[in-house]
Amino acid sequence: MANSKQHDGHNMPLIIILSVVTTATSIAYIIKREPTIFFITYSILTLLMIGFGAHAIYAHGTPTARWLGGTAIGAYALGFSLWVYENNNCSTVQGIRSALGPVLGVLSQLHVWWHILAAVGGYLIVITLIYVDMLLRSEHPRIRYHSNVLPLVTSDCLPAPNTAKVGMAGNGNGSACRHCVI
Repeated sequence: MANSKQHDGHNMPLIIILSVVTTATSIAYIIKREPTIFFITYSILTLLMIGFGAHAIYAHGTPTARWLGGTAIGAYALGFSLWVYENNNCSTVQGIRSALGPVLGVLSQLHVWWHILAAVGGYLIVITLIYVDMLLRSEHPRIRYHSNVLPLVTSDCLPAPNTAKVGMAGNGNGSACRHCVI
């Protein structure tokens, strides 16, 4: 439990900063009525997330964390690039879409790819930061792939729900791990 209190204390500045930013953004929008305010705020927060995430990954991570983090940033950057390209070359993209027809033309919806790749990048950065956090807490994380595609973070140190019910070997605190205490 000492770890959770320590983590809560370290997160308080982040909670305050994000609260101030969101409140200031909302007030600025109410006063100015300019949707670009949200785009700018989103961009700044995304860059901060990537910057702090990259720092944590490269300062405390393993090659696995670096690979996942790099893939996350790459997916996000590719999606953003496709969206910007479509915004700047709309007529060209529409021409290609028309030439491809309705079945293949749907694949040239670059704004959709932006959303898909941003979601993938966001998921991967969260998974990576969970992995790094577990490394720092000595919880021996592992990356497993669901259906050989979707990365998930697991650990031998996570609570084992069946140990208390069936009397399986554990360390007495609900964890099946001998080398860490949760």
